[in-house]
Amino acid sequence: MIPPERRSPGSDQATGGTFQDTEQASGSHSSSTGLAIPDLHDDTDMLTAAMAYAKAGWYVLPTDPRDIKNPGSVVGKGWHSQSSRDPKVLAAWFAGTDYGIALHVGRSGAVVFDVDTPSNVPDVMRPHLQAAPYQSTRPDQERRGHYIFAAPPGRTIGNSTGKLGGAWGEIRGTNGVIIAAPTPHPRNGEYRWLTTGLVPALPDELGDLLPDGTPSADAATDAVVNQFVAEHTAAQRPELLTAVVDKLRADIAAGNSRHDSTMSALAWAMREAAAGLYPAKDAAERVWSVFKEAVLQDGSRTEQAAHNECWGMFSWAVAQALGADPEEVRRGAEERVSGEAFSFNPADWGIDVGQDADNANRAAEEYKPFAFQRGGAFIFDRAEVPRALWGSGDEILWAEGESLMIAGGMGLGKTTLLGLLIRAQLRLTGCGDGTLLGLPVAPVQGRVLALLMDRPHQAARALSRQFDTADRDVLDDQLMIWAAPPPADLAKRPELLLQLARDADAEVVFLDSVKDAAVGLSEDAVGAGYSRARSLLVADGRQLCELHHVTKRGANGGPPKEAADIYGSAWITNGTGSIILLAGEPGDPIVECRHVRQPVEEVGPLTLLHDHGAGTVVVHHHADLVELATAAQENGLTARDAAAALFCRNADATPTQAQIEKARRKLDRLATLGLLTAVKGATGGHVKTPTAWFPANAAVTL
Repeated sequence: MIPPERRSPGSDQATGGTFQDTEQASGSHSSSTGLAIPDLHDDTDMLTAAMAYAKAGWYVLPTDPRDIKNPGSVVGKGWHSQSSRDPKVLAAWFAGTDYGIALHVGRSGAVVFDVDTPSNVPDVMRPHLQAAPYQSTRPDQERRGHYIFAAPPGRTIGNSTGKLGGAWGEIRGTNGVIIAAPTPHPRNGEYRWLTTGLVPALPDELGDLLPDGTPSADAATDAVVNQFVAEHTAAQRPELLTAVVDKLRADIAAGNSRHDSTMSALAWAMREAAAGLYPAKDAAERVWSVFKEAVLQDGSRTEQAAHNECWGMFSWAVAQALGADPEEVRRGAEERVSGEAFSFNPADWGIDVGQDADNANRAAEEYKPFAFQRGGAFIFDRAEVPRALWGSGDEILWAEGESLMIAGGMGLGKTTLLGLLIRAQLRLTGCGDGTLLGLPVAPVQGRVLALLMDRPHQAARALSRQFDTADRDVLDDQLMIWAAPPPADLAKRPELLLQLARDADAEVVFLDSVKDAAVGLSEDAVGAGYSRARSLLVADGRQLCELHHVTKRGANGGPPKEAADIYGSAWITNGTGSIILLAGEPGDPIVECRHVRQPVEEVGPLTLLHDHGAGTVVVHHHADLVELATAAQENGLTARDAAAALFCRNADATPTQAQIEKARRKLDRLATLGLLTAVKGATGGHVKTPTAWFPANAAVTL
């Protein structure tokens, strides 16, 4: 294999079939760490800047100006293995385009301190930041921006701030990128290097306060790759390499993706090389030979482009191998040799291939074309208002095809609402007319799956207070229960949630709770993984209601009252269709209910009466705007008065402008339905009067 940027020990070929150890395209580096920040003039164009960064040791990626901070916005999901320092690749990306520049921090061997709040920087950081190259991101906020260090040898720094806390900003390490000058800033800021030059090694005083990341989260650095090749030269079972190469040839011959097939083969081979079965160098060169032959044959890539692509895949495969258990790999190899059925599936070995392809083992499966929808049908052939699973008209708490999240603190009735929803869906004893909180619940004819992962025994006792023994047969037939932690972390195995639903033959899934479904919810990678699990389930035509917890306090120490107050990464809430937020003290019978994300229009706010012992939740207070307009018939009901009734729980409170606008929309909707009549206020002259709403059947005197 011939990576375009480096050469192997003893190789005197500029191109050929070996690793490279000396600098080629990237030029020599001027610091012992191998990294520097180049001096860029104000009028430097993107291509020139990208070349300068590459020469200074940085792996570079292009970013689309419409999504400038997304490192995969141009090259796609496989950006981790596609960053480059090759001048020809950079020229193809940046010549004649308006792409921005992203520096691939992890693969370049760097650690970046991204300071958002300089006043909160810990004292231990301050002297070291002053010695580092510094890129300002906001000219009006002094010392806010990126501070650059080289990662310590032998360590993989992740993206956690560790013992440094998070009040000051973030760490960019493995799997991290930063956007660099002269890229335009997307939010009225400016990327500008105020300190350039050599990149110093991360001081031990800071490094000791940061935890290691996961090596497999990103492509390995060049130094790590070359060290891996130098160390893994054992050849206990060299004949086993033939199976890897033959499998790759067969996959490519079958028409499978050459990139994905090669990535899978390299991941397999590097794990076995790390286990001492055959030399890493031999494995990489044989895989490279097959890949090169395949892509050069049809002219889809130049040899240099093929080198760059394969080097990126190889760097990624080395990172996966570093986290492998050699004994486990050897056992798998012995099973293969003994004749037992064996196929390499990266996911089975703990390899996360989601970052580089939807499925790096797709090459081992029969190819099936993806199914698409026609644009006109997708856009126009759907109801203007979604079908309500819980709600009516445009007051919908749970819409078909969109997940519902019920979030709140302990003891506020989340599990009680879960039981009442199931009871109404299955039309069981006690559900009355099938309404809950005054809104109808659509019946479910198929099965319902309840994933009771948070204190299942307590959940069972709560449900026993809501269901009648007369419904036992229906419950046995239509309600499936999973009363344990999930079989695996749903963020790491997103397909597992759908698998559970399919195995239960369930059309509706209740998940209690999100905190038990995945570990590390505050991490964006975990939140995105869980969100993918949700999306896969909903895309399969199944419905999801999930229970979740909130932070202890909302903004300014008050009770949680918005989506941002829900615990964990923003990706957890970003994928929901509707969010009900419950607020109050644990065990209180009076609970505030806010509809903080809506499929159509906002429902409420509501004040609920929660009877934990009886297992019931009913509306305790709800401002009826038609009744209020009737009571205020002489002068009518203004939007401000309506907002005060809806949102303010004490007479001294004043509604916000946002609350007034919400109330105005509710009043307008009632007028559209023919329940109210709006009389426009006067805006000219010396006297201004607000618009007022009156009962539709009332005689209005102007």
